[in-house]
Amino acid sequence: MSSSTIIGNVGREPDLRFSNSGMAVCRFSVAVNRRKKDGDDWKDVTTWHDVTCFGPLAENVAETIAKGDEIIAEGYVEEPRLYEKKDGSTGVSLPFVANNLGASLRWKSLGGAGAPKAPKPKVETYSTEPF
Repeated sequence: MSSSTIIGNVGREPDLRFSNSGMAVCRFSVAVNRRKKDGDDWKDVTTWHDVTCFGPLAENVAETIAKGDEIIAEGYVEEPRLYEKKDGSTGVSLPFVANNLGASLRWKSLGGAGAPKAPKPKVETYSTEPF
């Protein structure tokens, strides 16, 4: 199994649940956007991933990640699943199991993605010179 990375925006609030054995399981969707050349025009293409994470990662994600946050997830893609859309057409879901996940700082807008760092403590400097 090979490792993959996805970078995208959380499309659904993370849903934290616990299995019968007590294992934390968190699920949410991520939209991965890219631009594609279509003749002379550029077209925006969105691929949706259903992300699942387990254990302490699941609990941490549920506490820090929110809908709209841009995230970076490392893990692996499972077999695509077909489903029926509301309009009757067939859609494809790309399940992704995350082994590691964090907030993207590309745009430095943390709007909830991860806890902001505490301000750096003020460092006092002392001179070795006599007054």
